Formats: sequence, C-alpha cells, structure tokens
Amino acid sequence: MLDQELYSEMLDILAPFEVPTHGEILYAYCEPWRTYHNADHIMHMLRRSRQSDINLTDEARQRLELMILYHDVWYKLGRNAGENERRSAEWAVRDLSRSVSDDTVRLKRCVSQGINATATHSLDKINPAYVEEIATLLDLDLWGLGQDPEHFKEDTEKVWREYQPIATREEFDAGRSLWARNFLTSRNKIYHTEPFLPLEEMARYNLQQVAG
Repeated sequence: MLDQELYSEMLDILAPFEVPTHGEILYAYCEPWRTYHNADHIMHMLRRSRQSDINLTDEARQRLELMILYHDVWYKLGRNAGENERRSAEWAVRDLSRSVSDDTVRLKRCVSQGINATATHSLDKINPAYVEEIATLLDLDLWGLGQDPEHFKEDTEKVWREYQPIATREEFDAGRSLWARNFLTSRNKIYHTEPFLPLEEMARYNLQQVAG
C-alpha cells in the first residue's frame, strides 16, 4: 500500500534530521477525506523525481525530496490563498530545526521558499541558488495537468470529492474554471524544466477545457 511505502520513504528522507513526527506526517496524508492531496500524490511525485531525465546534485535532490514530502502536509479546505502552503512550510522548518548547522539553515530556507511557491507555481522571488530544485518541485506538482484528458478528468473528480463538504458542484466547477483561466492568462508557460516541456500542449488543452 502507498501509505506504507510513504512511511518507509519518510524514514529514509528524514533520517539525517532526527525528525520525531513521522506518524503525524503520515496521518495527515492518510486522512480519509483526502482523495487527491494524499499519500498517492506524494509517492507519484517522489517516483517521478527519481527518473533518469531529472538530473540534480545529491544536495539539490535532498532538498527536493523534503519539499515534496512536506508541501501538502497541512491542507485544510476553505482557507485564505497561500495559508496551506505557509503552514506546510512552517511544519517542515519546525521539524528540520533540530539541527542548527549552517547547511541546515540554508536547507530550511530553500524548503520554505519551495513549499510556499506551490501556492502560485511561480519562480518569482526565488533565490537563484535554489531555482533548479524548486522549479522541478513545481513541475512535479503540476505533472497531472499534462495527462491525457481521461486521467486529468479523474484527478479533477478526486479534487471535487475533497471539496464536497464545503461547496456545491456548481460552485466547485465555477471556481475551477476561474482558476484555469487565471492560470492560463497569467503565465507564458506552465512548466519550467526540460523534462516536463513535452506535457505543455496537453496541459494547456486540459486547462482550456476547464476554463470554458
């Protein structure tokens, strides 16, 4: 099961930092109402990040895996824009603060910037030293946009099931349409890194269908 696999991955990723909250992280991703932002999403990102076309230094890969692990750990519906990402980043920084070395200070800075960037999937104001791994994080998080239309629709339904307690289907579809339109008009391209550029055309098509 993916939740067991995620727990094993967590132990490996967090081993250098003596993080005591493995169970809390796993519990967060396995909350039963999470039908998209869950352990499956994290594991899919981790697996894709390790394919041969994503070339990072060992240090950058460590930062990337930490960002993947924590980027949706705090996720509540109906919050102000950016709050989920801010709270997730704070959780990561808190867990990593057991070490006070200069390397860990820089790592926390990168992890915080990267997780907060998933609120907009923009590289604006990102420290140039961390652009490569943060750009990869953002592309991995948006990987699903470039799936074939059938699988993209399946993911949309998973997100809808998360929103059912707080929105009607009409409200969800209207919000999703507005999000898609804003996403398409606010950026020249969806993906930042070479491995994901082949998905650009399909991602734009899928978003255009949602935007109406």
